[in-house]
Amino acid sequence: MCRAPSIDLYPVVKWCHARGEGAKSDWGRLFHGNVMRAFVRLRPVKKEVELEPTTGLQETFPPSFVEYRITGVKDSKTVGWLRLPSTSHDNWKALMGDDTLCECIVISECKAYGDWWKRGRRDSCFPEWNQIAETKDLGEYEYYNVLWIEWREGIAYRKMIGRVWKGGWHQLDVETKDIVLG
Repeated sequence: MCRAPSIDLYPVVKWCHARGEGAKSDWGRLFHGNVMRAFVRLRPVKKEVELEPTTGLQETFPPSFVEYRITGVKDSKTVGWLRLPSTSHDNWKALMGDDTLCECIVISECKAYGDWWKRGRRDSCFPEWNQIAETKDLGEYEYYNVLWIEWREGIAYRKMIGRVWKGGWHQLDVETKDIVLG
């Protein structure tokens, strides 16, 4: 009997090494790719949206994480989830506030499935699965792993990683963009 989800993972972006302008030391640390990009909002999970208690998977995501819903820019409909280490939460909250606009890129496509979800365990690994009306009754959850990025000198850098329901991502204003990722 499986206690955790089965997950299939597929790369979405073909990354190639890129060289920074005139900087030989950047070779191997920079990657070029054509990515799907969208702007989203991060909203802290409020107390009234408490998740069901976990059943034996507490060690997977200890209480030292603060959770954020990923929503569209035009509405507050949940399309994904992001976990932030609570050690940095106060610093992030001061920078972000309660409604932060973020630029995200897709890095991989995944599918979670298995009979474990019938036993109420998916909230501990995939809390958004039950928060999204279109996915809560599904036996499989298809999603993208996304990077929240920030730009420095024309290079995108990862700020945080999260997940976005695949159908929800395509409801956003998505565009493709060539980027260099550092």
